[in-house]
Amino acid sequence: MLVLNSIREFANLPEETREKYSSPESYHSFGWSHGKEKMKGGKSDTAKGSYYANPIRNSVTNDEELKKKFPSSYTDNIWPTKDLPSLEHSFMDMAKT
Repeated sequence: MLVLNSIREFANLPEETREKYSSPESYHSFGWSHGKEKMKGGKSDTAKGSYYANPIRNSVTNDEELKKKFPSSYTDNIWPTKDLPSLEHSFMDMAKT
């Protein structure tokens, strides 16, 4: 399945389902982000949603201290394996091209 199809399916999941894959501890650098970025005047950007992941590796380190110290760089990818298992495969497959 193409990644665009998968992300469209994800975007159409209920909000409470999508939010399970949000990662405030990584400053929303991994997983789902919607309305977290602030625009001019402090207004939330709700015009788009984003799904962030490392396209090369699901985990770049096993060093838990690095993950804690630099979560926006070293958090493991967050995938909706129960709610939409096709997203991980299509995302990582796209990265190979």
